[in-house]
Amino acid sequence: MNVQPVFGFGSEQDPKKQCRANRRKFHQGGLGLPERDYYFATDERSKKIREAYVVHMTAMFALVGDDTATAAWGSSIGDDIGTRLAKASDGAVDLRDRTRIT
Repeated sequence: MNVQPVFGFGSEQDPKKQCRANRRKFHQGGLGLPERDYYFATDERSKKIREAYVVHMTAMFALVGDDTATAAWGSSIGDDIGTRLAKASDGAVDLRDRTRIT
């Protein structure tokens, strides 16, 4: 399923050894929103996206059987965890810098 919440690991060719060797790869996993900047942008569009995401999480908790209060609590906890993970995550520009992450 290739789901990698929080972190992922595997192997890849080592670019520093001109692809003659493989290396272990340990990398940050996905966040609920597409990238870390969604969690911290202050423009109106970003605020609406975050609000819609919390509504979506609440609906998902309700679909698995939680009552309204529990679903709202779960989505607020999920949002807090996502924000904390985003603070510890690299941004999209940093992730594209092979010299930085290699």
